Amino acid sequence: MKRRNFIQISALGAGTSLFAGTSAIASTIRPINQMDQLTSRIADIVPISLEERRSRIAKAQSLMDKNGFSAMVLDSGTSMNYFTGMTWGQSERPMVAVIPAKGEVSYI
Repeated sequence: MKRRNFIQISALGAGTSLFAGTSAIASTIRPINQMDQLTSRIADIVPISLEERRSRIAKAQSLMDKNGFSAMVLDSGTSMNYFTGMTWGQSERPMVAVIPAKGEVSYI
């Protein structure tokens, strides 16, 4: 057997077994409409409380104090929302929150 023939036969055999395997799997899968099985979870949602936000800020202040940081500046986006609950879109007018290691949060 020549090397070229061996490679062609090997590729043909691999392709055939791959096709047979996928067709066997496809025949066992029954289509299920998964959207019909979903249930609403809206009733389980609890808004993040003011106490939780204060706890997040206190933890950040503790870590800043421990690691020698003076303050943390949060630009508009997910970090500001996480700590303050305030959402502000990015624009030509910046809005930042400054969380000092000690003291109250300031907004600029």
